[in-house]
Amino acid sequence: MPNGREDVFQDHDLDFKAKRALMKFLRFISEYEEQIEVWEEHRQRPFSDFLTEQFKVPASLQGPLLALTLSPSGPDRTTTEYALPRIARHLRSIGVFGAGFGAVIPKWGGLSEISQVSCRAGAVGGGVYVLGKGIAPITEGIAETTENGTKLRLKDGEVVTAKWIVGGNSSTASQDTYCRSMTIVSSSLSHLFPPIAEEAPAPAAAVVVFPSGSLTLDSQAEELPPVHVFVHSSDTGECPSGQCKFALLLTLAVMMNKHYEYLSTLSEYH
Repeated sequence: MPNGREDVFQDHDLDFKAKRALMKFLRFISEYEEQIEVWEEHRQRPFSDFLTEQFKVPASLQGPLLALTLSPSGPDRTTTEYALPRIARHLRSIGVFGAGFGAVIPKWGGLSEISQVSCRAGAVGGGVYVLGKGIAPITEGIAETTENGTKLRLKDGEVVTAKWIVGGNSSTASQDTYCRSMTIVSSSLSHLFPPIAEEAPAPAAAVVVFPSGSLTLDSQAEELPPVHVFVHSSDTGECPSGQCKFALLLTLAVMMNKHYEYLSTLSEYH
């Protein structure tokens, strides 16, 4: 997708009207914080409505702009307030680390190293890991809240005190459920990693987005949320040479059996 003014001008698939709308939006997004009067009334409204009403961006180009936000929700649930800073951060990062790209991906382990470092720091600091013990049901699990933290009752009856509780209540049907799939494919998919600029390093990662509504299930009439596939080449050290790693992430607020049906549908695209 076009990533900046130069890409927009050189793109032969865009007509003049679309280019003019995109250029107007790009000029705005570069300093959107200073033009709050333009988007204030659209803050909690869908970002797609903002693009249509303020910049006349055609619907065919709104999908790529929404993809830049990496929003796990569909267009109707992705607000202007959510989208603007994420698109601005993407565009402003291009060229920061060198010609043609705006992100650095760590080799040998990726972002999992962050959790590894946290675990080691916790162990050195005296942290204790307890596996196989969940918290009792929400109505029974929170025993007492004190100045020192929250006392939690585990499923075996043991009570512990925690300053922070991280997690979710799976019994709440209205909450979004996140599904993640890690897949190694026996192809280099070199067409996903073209040279971005002269003398720029070869890309090692790409993001493939299936916009909301582009994938469907025969048994489900409603529009499904977008799916993001993070593709890493073998240059990251996460898979053998000549292969790629797919990290697929999707959000569904439906029954779990439909998650498997959705993932099975996506496997055809792999």
